[in-house]
Amino acid sequence: MFSRIVQLNYRHLNRGPVQKALFLKIHQPGIRPPSFCDGIMTGTRNFSSGRLKNWSSDIKNNIKELCKLFSAYCHVVMAQRIQRLQQALTFYRYLYGERMVSKFIDNFAGLVLQNCRNKPFCVLLSACLFSWQKDNITNEDFERCIDDMESVSEIVSHANANGYSTLPGGWESIINKPHLKVWRKPIVENSHLYEYRVYGSFDDIPARAFYNIQIDLEFWQSWEKMALDINIIDKHKETGSEIVHWLTKFPYPMYSREYLYVRRYKEYNDRNVMVVSGKAIEHPDIPITDQYVRVKEYVSQFVIKPHTNFDDNGFDYILTYFDDPQSAFPSFCYNWLASSGVPEFVNNLHKAAKAMDEKMKKGYRPKCVANSPDKKNLNNDNTPVSNYA
Repeated sequence: MFSRIVQLNYRHLNRGPVQKALFLKIHQPGIRPPSFCDGIMTGTRNFSSGRLKNWSSDIKNNIKELCKLFSAYCHVVMAQRIQRLQQALTFYRYLYGERMVSKFIDNFAGLVLQNCRNKPFCVLLSACLFSWQKDNITNEDFERCIDDMESVSEIVSHANANGYSTLPGGWESIINKPHLKVWRKPIVENSHLYEYRVYGSFDDIPARAFYNIQIDLEFWQSWEKMALDINIIDKHKETGSEIVHWLTKFPYPMYSREYLYVRRYKEYNDRNVMVVSGKAIEHPDIPITDQYVRVKEYVSQFVIKPHTNFDDNGFDYILTYFDDPQSAFPSFCYNWLASSGVPEFVNNLHKAAKAMDEKMKKGYRPKCVANSPDKKNLNNDNTPVSNYA
C-alpha cells in the first residue's frame, strides 16, 4: 500500500530533478510520511507556546475590565445609598431637630461598639467616628465664646431696677445675686434637661489662679472629691487640644459616670481674656464598656475676663454648661440641683482658686501648661499668648 502511494504521488509530480530528489528524500523507505496526528501534535505545541500565552493575557485583561466595571457599579450603588441616607437624615432633622438626630446616631454607634466582639472592627468604627478635623475646638468656637461673654456682660451692666438681667433666646433666670447670676433654658421644648449659663465675679483672687484650676488636671483631682480618675489620652500637636477621660462617682446605687471629651484652652493677651472649652466626643482608644455609664452629651465653655490683668485680683467669668447624665431624675431634683448645686460648685471653685493662688506664690507651676503648643503659638493665627500660666 505504501509503495502504491509513492508511485501515484511520483507519477503526478513534475519531472524536474529538484522535485524528484525532494520527493524521494521525503518518501524514502523506512521513513513514515506525515499524518493527521502529526498535524495535531504540531498544532498543540504551537498552541502551548504561543496561543496559550495570548489566551492567558486575554483572560487577565478581561478580569481586570470586569473588576473595573464591578467597582464602578459599587460606587454608583454606594452613592445612591448615601444620597438616600442624606435625604432621610434631612427629613428627620426637619421633623425632630438636629440634636435628636445626632443623639440617635451617637446612641446607635455606641450600641454597636458596646456589643461588638470584634475588637479590630470596634477600633475601626471608633476611628471613623472621631477625627481632629471634625471634632476639634476651633478658633471660631473661641470667638463665639468671647462674644457671648461680652454680650452677657453688657446685659448685666444694664440690669433693670429690680436687678434682673433678661437674656434673649429663651433663658430663664433662676439665681439673681450681686456676684452670681444663673440662667437656664431647655435643650428641647418640654425637656427636663437644661443648658445653664452662670455669670459671676470674684475680687479676692486673680484670674490666672481661676484659669489654672480648670486646666491643671492633677490639682483639679485633688479638690474635686467626686472624681475617680482623670487622664489625658491624646493630644493634637498643632492646636494643643487634648482628649480627656474623666471618671466620676454618682450617688449610690447609680453607676459611676464616664466623660470623654476634647478640651482646648487659650489666653488672648490682646483682648485680655482666657478661654477653656470642652465637648463630648468618641475616641478609638476608649471604647464604651458596661463598667461605667458614658455621658455622650456634654458641653462646657469657660470665659474669664480680668478687671485689670491676669495676675491682679478681680475678674468676671461666664460658664455655659450642659450634660445629659443618662439618669431619670424627676424635674424637682433638677430644680434643686440648679438652685443649690450651682452655688456650691461655684463656692468650691473659689476655694480651689485661692489654694492655687497660695501654691503659685510659693513657686508652684501648674501641670499641662508648660508643654501646651498654644504657649508656643502653634495655632496658626496671630493671637499673642502668654509664656506661662
